[in-house]
Amino acid sequence: MSRLLFIFITTALLISCSFDAIRIDLAGGWSVKSLVAFRHTNPQSITASKDGKWLYISLENSAGLSTPSLATINMATGHHQILLNGLHLAHGLKIAPDTSLWIGEQYKQGMIWRISEPEMLPEDQRIERTTLAVSHPSIAPLPAAGRFTHSGFAFSQDGHFAYMAGADTQGRLYRYTLRSRKLQVLHAQLGWLSITNPESAEAEATRLKARAFTPLRGVTVLPNGHILIAEPAKGRLLELDDSEHPELSTYLDDAELKQPMDLAWDTARQWLWISDSYKPSRLWTYDGNRLNRIASHKEARITGIAVHGETVYLNLRDNGQSPEITLKLTETDTP
Repeated sequence: MSRLLFIFITTALLISCSFDAIRIDLAGGWSVKSLVAFRHTNPQSITASKDGKWLYISLENSAGLSTPSLATINMATGHHQILLNGLHLAHGLKIAPDTSLWIGEQYKQGMIWRISEPEMLPEDQRIERTTLAVSHPSIAPLPAAGRFTHSGFAFSQDGHFAYMAGADTQGRLYRYTLRSRKLQVLHAQLGWLSITNPESAEAEATRLKARAFTPLRGVTVLPNGHILIAEPAKGRLLELDDSEHPELSTYLDDAELKQPMDLAWDTARQWLWISDSYKPSRLWTYDGNRLNRIASHKEARITGIAVHGETVYLNLRDNGQSPEITLKLTETDTP
């Protein structure tokens, strides 16, 4: 594909968004602003750089050299661009303790990919998925973190571990040790068991009789260091206490919560944000006592919740004939 043709396609896919017709129903005391509109690129997860200057959005598309997988927005200028092409079903997205950017692929042979300096990466970088060839030295696969259907993941407060949710039919919960690059899977009675061949993580987890869930999705960390995992098919959130022997319990099981997907802890307000894919799709907060509905949409699916300071970011995806939009959600003084 020629450079001019790629620029034309990128311009068509990623469009500045200043219109108001987003058709989202908001609770009193909240307002939204459109940041960027997409066309048929399936925006999924969102994460912000630690200083809040950059916003990253995974784009869940089939692999292809010119198929967009990662977009970025410069929050100071509003400039947005396609940063990376070529991943297959890009999904989970987080800034690691060393400030690198991790992005996971949600399919059976999916991997975690690491970008060492995302703020310095030039636009229009590419991955050749079949050979794992990359166009820039700061991009690298992490095969040691396992090949499986990567969904959400989060890093422990001490920066030692990455906890990764498997979105397979029998989803597993994995733990990756950053320093030793060792992968483990959770067993109901035996705790963490070592995966000796990360390239066949799912098959080995089955052989080890690791604890099986329905597909797992979003992952975040609570202030007490516990790990929170969404299990949409059960309509519940699970809490992992991994301080000594791993203990898993139900954190939230509410009839109002139908299909919890994305999770984000709000440090400023001390509550949890939850996206719900059930139609109409909803955006909830949970303060430890009750769910509060902040937003809903009758057509689009709300995805990719991220919080930086007091600002909340989300996507509207699968929005019929309308653009898919990344939004900035802020709290107003008067409800």
